[in-house]
Amino acid sequence: MKRFGKRSFTLLILTCLMLVSSACGGSSSPKSAETAVASGNATEKEPIKVIWWHSMSGELGKVADKLISDFNASRKDIQVEGVFQGTYDESLNKLKATLGSDSGPTMIQVYEIGSRFMMDTKAIRPVQDFMDAEKYDNSSLEPNIKNYYTFDNKLYSMPFNSSNPILYYNKDAFKAAGLDPENPPKTYEEVAEAAKKLTQGGQTGASFAIYGWFMEQFFANQGAELLNNGNGRTSLATASQVNSPAGVKTLDWWKQMVDDKALLNLGRKTDDTKKAFAAGQIA
Repeated sequence: MKRFGKRSFTLLILTCLMLVSSACGGSSSPKSAETAVASGNATEKEPIKVIWWHSMSGELGKVADKLISDFNASRKDIQVEGVFQGTYDESLNKLKATLGSDSGPTMIQVYEIGSRFMMDTKAIRPVQDFMDAEKYDNSSLEPNIKNYYTFDNKLYSMPFNSSNPILYYNKDAFKAAGLDPENPPKTYEEVAEAAKKLTQGGQTGASFAIYGWFMEQFFANQGAELLNNGNGRTSLATASQVNSPAGVKTLDWWKQMVDDKALLNLGRKTDDTKKAFAAGQIA
C-alpha cells in the first residue's frame, strides 16, 4: 500500500431507488440492462455501467486501473468506471452529500472504520445478498478479514486491499547507530530503545501518524478494544476506552518517545511519515 501504515478498505455495494442493475447516477449515467440498441440486423443490449468510487492513488491507483481494465476487457455486458474521490474521509463525505439522491455511485470503497456508518444509513445492500443469489463461494477469503466485515452472520462488504500496519526501518541508519539491521525491534520497548539510539545527526528515531486506526491496532495487539460493546459490534458503541489500561500504556509509550525527542510528531497523515522516511528524516 501507499502509506506508512496501511488502511483496510471495504467495497460496499450501494442501492438506489432503482434496481441494482440500473444506474445510480444522474444524467450522465449509463442505461440499464433493459435498454436495447440496434446494431445492424441484430439487437444488442447496452452494457450495464458500474460507477465505482475509490481512494486508490499513486501506485495503488495504477493497480486499481489495471483491475478495472482487465475486468472490462473480459465482459461485454458490464463495464466499470473507476472514479478517484480522494482520501477515505473525503470520499465518505462526498457520499454523505449524495444520500437521498440518485447522484451517488453504484459501489464505493470505504475504510473499515466507516462500516458502522454505512450499515446505519440503510443505504447499502450487503454483499452477502449478491453472493447468496449467485451461490458465490467465499471460502477463499481470509477468515479473520472476512469476520471483520461480518455482522449478524452476514458479510456486509467485500474485503479489498485489507492490511495491517507495517513498521519500516532504515538498515543503513541501524548500522550507523550500532544496531543490528537484521534484528529489528520486536516489542514496543525495543522500538523505544532503538528510536533513542537512532536519533542523531539531524535524524529522528521514528514517527507514527496520530491516526485512529493505529490506536485500534495498538489496542488489538494487547487483546483490548478501542470502543465499548465489542467495538460497536454487539451493540452500538457508547464510549471510548482510550483511558483504559491498554490506552494508558500506549499513550505513555508514545509520549515518552516524544519527550525523549526520539519520536517526530508529523500529525495524522500517514503520507507525511512515508515522505519523511524516504527522505531520511526518520529511521
